[in-house]
Amino acid sequence: MPLFSSFIVYAGILGSLVLGSYIGAPTDITLSGVFGDEAAKGVLEIKNTGPQAALFAMKADQPWLSVFLDDPDASDVLIKNGLNISATVYADIKNLAVGTYIGNVILAAQDIATGAAYDSKKVAVKLVIA
Repeated sequence: MPLFSSFIVYAGILGSLVLGSYIGAPTDITLSGVFGDEAAKGVLEIKNTGPQAALFAMKADQPWLSVFLDDPDASDVLIKNGLNISATVYADIKNLAVGTYIGNVILAAQDIATGAAYDSKKVAVKLVIA
């Protein structure tokens, strides 16, 4: 599973600090379904690769696509450094035709206290309906 690596520079009251990469996740995920089905689902493993706990938020960029934890209304979670979580990637396919669809899950890691962005990553989602 490739990790996203980047360096984010945060300029605050204490000066500039390089925070580094916080999001370990695959670069893409593929979901598949059959025309007439209600949904297609997959699992997205997300790891906090940063040096401290961070608030991880996630959202999807297509109306047929969503990502959530155990509760469909939960879209963010606190993850301690070195730990991982599993999120459900859900595609509502009941109104989609046979074909291939592309979307993204956008992940963001933020400072718990200030909300300052540590890191962000897009995970490409390919949906194939047969």
